[in-house]
Amino acid sequence: MGSGGYTVQQSRDVSAAVRSGLIWDLPLRLFHGLLLIATSAAFVTQWLGDAWFGWHRWAGYAVLVLILFRCVWGFCGPRYARFSSFIRGPRQVLATATRLSRVRHQSSLGHNPLGAWMIVVLLLILGSQTLLGLFANDEVSEVGPLVGYVTAHLSHVFAHYHRVLSNFILAAIALHLVAVLYYQWVLKDDLIRPMISGFKAQVPRGLAITSQRLWLALMLLLVAAGAVLALILSAPAVPDLGY
Repeated sequence: MGSGGYTVQQSRDVSAAVRSGLIWDLPLRLFHGLLLIATSAAFVTQWLGDAWFGWHRWAGYAVLVLILFRCVWGFCGPRYARFSSFIRGPRQVLATATRLSRVRHQSSLGHNPLGAWMIVVLLLILGSQTLLGLFANDEVSEVGPLVGYVTAHLSHVFAHYHRVLSNFILAAIALHLVAVLYYQWVLKDDLIRPMISGFKAQVPRGLAITSQRLWLALMLLLVAAGAVLALILSAPAVPDLGY
């Protein structure tokens, strides 16, 4: 008999059934990295002033393309990228929250219900921020590409909320980072390395993904970029906003 009552053969069967497996597909991992870069660039170029507005605009376009891609990927990507695999109701979210101690914590293969809603919130506020920016102006000299669709007053309103929402985004990002570090250091649940490599330890046989759907991801990304480009190029001329 082995330790804990297992025979040698049973121990071999368990080790064969539980192994390192691919959980996070490459498109999803690239999305995370590129979204971090694009969002950081948007904030930095905003803080640097008007001379960097062109780069700020391109960073916003990149964020919008990535958000569009992720929304579609949430329905047709591999198993753990799909919203249906991790978005749960309030009861399961509360149950996950009550287990946030090292003793009671249960590791998830994909996103747990609590972290899932953090992702949804980030997608919503980042998407809203980029859409507001398309119609906003800085009340000095720079305007978003879709200002021609709205009145001057409405553009100023969008600009105001574009600035206000920036603070909520920073707060959400800070909360997200604190949660990741809490999992990493307190719960001893490594979330960082699997998101970089795609592989997670102790994945039961049959639960790892077998296809990353790379060509589909590339096609969807190109479609998202084309849609944003078409939206911008087809916009009417910028009106006189009174400055």
